[in-house]
Amino acid sequence: MTSAPKRRFGAFDDEARAWNVSPGTALALFTVPFTGLLLVVSDLVRGDLGTRLLAEDSVVESATALVILAVAALAAIVARRLWSNGLRVQATVYALLTAAAVVGAGEEISWGGRLLGDEALESVRDANQQRELTIHNLDVVYEPYVAGMLLVGLYGSVGSWFVYRVEFWRTANWYLFMPPVFLAGAFLQLVAYRILRYTGSRGHNYGEWCELCVAAAIAVFIWLNLRRLRSRQSGAASTA
Repeated sequence: MTSAPKRRFGAFDDEARAWNVSPGTALALFTVPFTGLLLVVSDLVRGDLGTRLLAEDSVVESATALVILAVAALAAIVARRLWSNGLRVQATVYALLTAAAVVGAGEEISWGGRLLGDEALESVRDANQQRELTIHNLDVVYEPYVAGMLLVGLYGSVGSWFVYRVEFWRTANWYLFMPPVFLAGAFLQLVAYRILRYTGSRGHNYGEWCELCVAAAIAVFIWLNLRRLRSRQSGAASTA
């Protein structure tokens, strides 16, 4: 008689099995986002490595723009597969995600505003909190944007845990729209950062790291769904 495999990480084991990844990989995906705290610690202890990496137009922000473009590409592929499978509503949602990701990537690079020079920036200076050609930093948009980011963080962290705990919600549709628990670390970190900022703390530009981690988590989530769809189609073809 064989014994059931030992569950070392609880929810991570369950979700790893459901998404066909190893428990160790699931745990790593949850914890890696929090390594960004080392950048803050490095600034507090000695040096300015974190400040330079998290600065506007620096390494982290550029990486975020590239990851968001990857999200757009992956979402477009998933949208096409869903549409071909007759899942038109789900495909439309992923198509909208593709469009949103393209806009998000443009926002990250200020729509090329710095290539246009200071004159272009001057035209939006009074309306933009960072003197950039971006929408989310406009005075009338910034507060709703911040609230939206908090809701995204809650959706991917608290929401994913709720869906995991309540099996009624774990349907094929929810697999398409709710990230697994092992990706919740990035979203949980975003929630913590936004709450910290609401208290008036400066945050050491840590929001740039949070945005990168959330974008990466979304990219992984969409890739996992793409792999799931391909696996289903391969299985259907082999039994036909």
